[in-house]
Amino acid sequence: MSHNLLDNSEFLDLIDWPTVAAKIYQHAHFDFTKDSVLKQLSALDPGEILQNFDNLDYLIANFDLVTQLRLNNLLYMRSALSDNFTAFVQKSNELSLADINQLCLCYELYSDCVKPFAQWSFFEQFTIEQSNKDKIRNKIISTFRKFVTKDGKEELEKHPMLKELFSQLRKTEETLRQQASLGLRSESYAKSLQFEQFDIVADRFVLPIRSDSFKSDFGPIIGRSASGNTLFVEPANLRNLNNTRIELTAKIEGAVSKICRAYTEDIQTYFLDFKKFIDFAKIFDLLYTKAAFSYFNNYVRPQINDSFEFSLHGTFHPLIPNAVKNDVVLTKDRLGIVISGPNTGGKTVALKTVIICHLFTHMGVFLPATDASIYPVKELYFYSHDQQDLNQGLSSFASEAKNYLELLSTIGDNSLIVIDEIFNSTSSEEASALALSFLEKIHAKSDSKVVLSTHHQLFKTHIHSNPMYISAYVGYDMEKQGPTYRLYVGEPGSSMALTIFDNLSRKYGVETDISTNAQKILDKKQLSYEKLLEELSKKKASLDKLLIDNEGLNKELKNQKKSMEGILHLEKERLVLIYEKKIKKLVTQAEDLKERAKKGEFNIGRKFAADSHSVLSGIHHLKDELYEKHDNRPQTKALDLSKLKIGQKIYSAKLKRNVELVSINTRKHELQVKNGNLKIWLPANTFEDLVQKQDKAPPKREVHINIERTTSGQIEIDCRGMRLEEFQRKAETSINEVISGDIPFLTIVHGHGDGILKKWLRKYLSEQVELRYENIDGNDGCTRVYLKN
Repeated sequence: MSHNLLDNSEFLDLIDWPTVAAKIYQHAHFDFTKDSVLKQLSALDPGEILQNFDNLDYLIANFDLVTQLRLNNLLYMRSALSDNFTAFVQKSNELSLADINQLCLCYELYSDCVKPFAQWSFFEQFTIEQSNKDKIRNKIISTFRKFVTKDGKEELEKHPMLKELFSQLRKTEETLRQQASLGLRSESYAKSLQFEQFDIVADRFVLPIRSDSFKSDFGPIIGRSASGNTLFVEPANLRNLNNTRIELTAKIEGAVSKICRAYTEDIQTYFLDFKKFIDFAKIFDLLYTKAAFSYFNNYVRPQINDSFEFSLHGTFHPLIPNAVKNDVVLTKDRLGIVISGPNTGGKTVALKTVIICHLFTHMGVFLPATDASIYPVKELYFYSHDQQDLNQGLSSFASEAKNYLELLSTIGDNSLIVIDEIFNSTSSEEASALALSFLEKIHAKSDSKVVLSTHHQLFKTHIHSNPMYISAYVGYDMEKQGPTYRLYVGEPGSSMALTIFDNLSRKYGVETDISTNAQKILDKKQLSYEKLLEELSKKKASLDKLLIDNEGLNKELKNQKKSMEGILHLEKERLVLIYEKKIKKLVTQAEDLKERAKKGEFNIGRKFAADSHSVLSGIHHLKDELYEKHDNRPQTKALDLSKLKIGQKIYSAKLKRNVELVSINTRKHELQVKNGNLKIWLPANTFEDLVQKQDKAPPKREVHINIERTTSGQIEIDCRGMRLEEFQRKAETSINEVISGDIPFLTIVHGHGDGILKKWLRKYLSEQVELRYENIDGNDGCTRVYLKN
């Protein structure tokens, strides 16, 4: 089985590809895009790769615009948008209003992109005749948007064919509610009722009768409660009205079906154009996903090389936060890179980083690096450190040998072969000899290059002496006892097995002489060589750390002087910014209240009162803060350095405020003080000792805001038979009166069953933390709402 990652996705798990892909498709909207990122990758020609990178460059250069286009259209579409529309429309099936809306959204996304993407060459393949676009817009989109919004909300009564039917339906339902209410109060039913509310069962208005009080002349039984104690009966005076209501509902459904058929036929006429709209929506989402991933991670576009070489400067693994950046360079005159060093995971990370950079290139994603150039290989092979195949009964070594032999029979020119710990399952001497011979065969058979890791001393020695290969090793932090992930190029590294073993023994409290005895067993030459590499690695790591410390100290010294000059300016800017934000927020709230007042929204209860109170409180609070900030300078006296104490409060003339003393430098006549979380050195002659703080606040101006609001005062509302929108408005208005304290509670009658009114109400109430609700005496046909104590 081929280990070529560009031809066989089975081995992508070895490089944690599902996790990498998940980071990419977190920016995707369609399921199609997620599948595209996860699916089997393929090798692309340089021209295709360059086109993909050009597309990303264009989208990133216009990223704010592209993001807005996505928000305006794409995010309203279903994530499961698929090609089923093609087969569905071709078979002359009837599209639903929801399906038609999806197609309209695809058109609207395309239409909004025509002008902004006019200079984008990639967009040319989606060109559609202007006459067709005009006809689609006028005949389908414009008329459809009159009664269905982008978010799929259907306002069917706005359609000419449905307006009269909905008017008749509302009148019929209003009459039904009136008649049902009269029935509840009539002598015929009053004493037999289970509860004093009518209900809607099986689309029919009914009265709840106790089963032990039922009489045949009450009317037919339409339904029963779960317990059987309540019978839902249809009185004779409601029967014809119920039938009329059902007939009107059926007519509406028929009219909707007729409307959908007409739109479906129009869409069939422009089927090829709509297919382009769908294809564009999908490719737009895919390209946006790749562009957003590259843009937000600040990845770099690589240069595409004509010769087989790659240069990855400042590269890092995309899954590691705050990753160490390394330079991995393989020039065209070298055959490969061999990485050695401690067996702690650092080498594997380096190998996977190289692989991911090559996969990103073919995928059309920028690379995790500061600068990069790469050659688009046709074959990318990866072999992990454990290649055991239990299905075929092969040991680790036998399975590894089989994989390498298969590679020799199938490898093409200009392939990149990555091997994690070559021949690690057999003796070091034999493994080294086999590895050297295997590489010789690879290069004799093709112009391929290798990047691999190893622990074998003989192999490291021969590779280091061969100028056709680059030796490198991953550093080890002796203090943290883990890899530094820093890649050092130019010499091999020690495996440091004995040192790591000793450290682990001490860590787990198991002191042994195992490593001491192991040193006696090892050949002295081998031990000396490994010791030399280990010492070299330690010295390099120590030198790097010293350089980093010195660089940081140098920057700190340079910045210290600037910080003293800029601290006052920054403090002023910070205060200005804080008050700008507060003022803008208050202005926005006030403008909002003004607009709502103009619109006559005076009956919105406690929320309106709370909003106005919030603005008023904000004004007073901000005013108090400003007066506090502009307090008069406190009374002070000359400062005596000999009498100062750490932690003492003194006055800074430069900062114009009281500060806390942290440290004294008598030689330089400077004081270090603390202002908030910031510490700073300033000349001692800029400070004064405090005598007494004087607070003189200017007279406060009074601000008056007059608010008027009206309430209905109803503690029970009957909403049975209402449309959802009407129910929502009435319920929210009355619930606000409970919140504002105008009424002690509210009873909402919505009917039994699992109707849309009850579902919406229960969901709405569950989101209101200040409210609680309950059924009345077990009656699930109404809900009583209270304000929480």
